[in-house]
Amino acid sequence: MGKNIIVALFVAILAAAIFVFIQRDRQDKSERVGSKDQVPRISLEDFTVYKYEQHKTVSTISGRFANFVDPDTLEIFGAVQGFNHKAKKKEFFASESATVQFAAKGVVDLAKNSRIIKTEIENQVRFGYDDLILYTDYAKYLNEEGRLTSDLPVRIQGPQLELKGEKGFDFNNNTGDLKVYGPLEGTMRAADKPQ
Repeated sequence: MGKNIIVALFVAILAAAIFVFIQRDRQDKSERVGSKDQVPRISLEDFTVYKYEQHKTVSTISGRFANFVDPDTLEIFGAVQGFNHKAKKKEFFASESATVQFAAKGVVDLAKNSRIIKTEIENQVRFGYDDLILYTDYAKYLNEEGRLTSDLPVRIQGPQLELKGEKGFDFNNNTGDLKVYGPLEGTMRAADKPQ
């Protein structure tokens, strides 16, 4: 009797395994593995990317991990930092994540034309210019317009000022104009007079 139960149990398990195997084979392969649109073409770990003009470093961007998602998007995570080495005054940004969209149709095209269309920067975002630092949680840079914008609260700190704007900011890189949207709150101190 025990032998018959074991044989019946074995046959039932074998039938279930064959059924699962056949059903899995019928399933579309892209459903099991994920589509090509979701799989990164290139991944980077603990990296720094340099941009050169005439053999001089113009700018750098670094991070802990990045995925180049074909055809035109780079997603960067962890300790993201960017520096403009061309500027006369210190210019930088830092955040925990960033998404860069290029004017490219793939990895090969990106090597020829690395023009950035837009960049979205998120999580503990900091922008620095000389001795001023701007803090927010999200900002978007539109390269064609030279505009850096956000509609989230912003805080600006410097040696003579501390300012908070509840509705974000708009910075025009071409003119140097910064608009902070209120309600505004802050303090400004007069510069020390030389004696």
